[in-house]
Amino acid sequence: MNVNYSRWMAGIDDETYVSEISLPGTHNSAACFKIAAPSVQCQGKGILEQLQHGVRFLDIRLSKDYMSRGEHVNDLMVVHGKFPVRLTGSYKFKKVLNDLYNFLESNPTETVMVSVKFENTMLNWNPKTDEFAKVLFQKYIAHHRDRWYLSDKIPTLKYARGKALLLRRFSVLEHGVYKRFGIPFLWNLSNSTHDGDSICVQDFCDIKCTEDLSKKVDMIKHVIEKAKTYHGNGNGNGSGSMNINDVESTSSRKTSDSTHSKRKLSNTTTLSNATTMTNASPFSSCTSFVSTGESTASTQSSQEEIKHVKISREPKLFVNFCSGANYLQRNLWPSKVDKALRGHNIEDLFTKNCGTLVIDFADRDNWKLVKKLVNVNFPC
Repeated sequence: MNVNYSRWMAGIDDETYVSEISLPGTHNSAACFKIAAPSVQCQGKGILEQLQHGVRFLDIRLSKDYMSRGEHVNDLMVVHGKFPVRLTGSYKFKKVLNDLYNFLESNPTETVMVSVKFENTMLNWNPKTDEFAKVLFQKYIAHHRDRWYLSDKIPTLKYARGKALLLRRFSVLEHGVYKRFGIPFLWNLSNSTHDGDSICVQDFCDIKCTEDLSKKVDMIKHVIEKAKTYHGNGNGNGSGSMNINDVESTSSRKTSDSTHSKRKLSNTTTLSNATTMTNASPFSSCTSFVSTGESTASTQSSQEEIKHVKISREPKLFVNFCSGANYLQRNLWPSKVDKALRGHNIEDLFTKNCGTLVIDFADRDNWKLVKKLVNVNFPC
């Protein structure tokens, strides 16, 4: 298969939700430096090279710059937990964004999901003022607003191409101006798997012993199957088809709502009074039931003759973290865990609609897992 991994999304239809794509991601994407604290490194190559080889999900952990003083303390730096990702000086978030913007400028067919989380709780942000959200937007995003999709709804590719799609892994005030700042990407860290209305996340990362590796593999496989089923590519009833007895009656729906549905769009609200999102991208909302084959009149008059009805569900992200570590045991540091997980051949489960898989050392084996995930989007 001849795939240009720098712009592989060019071959996917505009009306495809980003959540429907089998998508490779990297865990602690910027923790790619060999000169770092022990057990901190999670990747072998930098952000730009990851994107050029097909990665479309970045996991970015940020902190105030505790190496600076005064106003520069809010110059966001990349961290892994409480540690900087390199020991030769802080690695600034601006460098990550420059690589991201340059990639999107050169490859306008692509979109990149960017999960942003603040870590290093020794330097807290003020939650009563949405301090982190304010600094992130005003200092790092506002000047490149056209490069971001900031709605809280999962978009189709049509509205995400050429943009970074913010996954907000931090809380904001419920009634504040940042309440619709990015797609909420939050879950209870005490739970290995979170299955909500719009996201399903597997993040069993605390590997206490080698026996936990099999448990981790089972969890990865389980969420892959959940994603495939939800999107209609599994053995169960996904979004592909449902038995008519499992679907609510369509007799009360208008004719136009029962025929081939169109994706409905609406505009996002302004982000703040000072900086408005005047060119905000629309987002997709509910879709109606879709009859397969028969006309609406025939469907309503003789439902007993219809075997299946296709139903389009709300878009839902399935994010599967294929990473884990025990920083107190050298044999369970990120690189060792990644090698062990690869030994279970999880790539054999990769198919279309299997969700986003977030991996360590993505460049390992000549980007084998990344390429496999990209390729399954284009079955022969």
